[in-house]
Amino acid sequence: MIYSSEKDKIREMQETFGTGFDFAKMAKVMSVESNRPIIRFYGENVNAVKKYPYLSSYTPAVGDTVVLIKIGRSYVILGRVV
Repeated sequence: MIYSSEKDKIREMQETFGTGFDFAKMAKVMSVESNRPIIRFYGENVNAVKKYPYLSSYTPAVGDTVVLIKIGRSYVILGRVV
């Protein structure tokens, strides 16, 4: 299937697998400290305490919408959703 955006793809995957299947999350970059993005997950009112790692191909910028994928017990930022 062709999606108009990554958000649409993730939304469909969540609808298919259920929201309890937390393999991916969306977040907004609220600030950047020492090259590490401070994010706020969609649906939450406060910034995440943890500074999540990201792929080297992504350069964090305030205001970016990002997608994270679960790796083990944590998440890694895959990149910016455009």
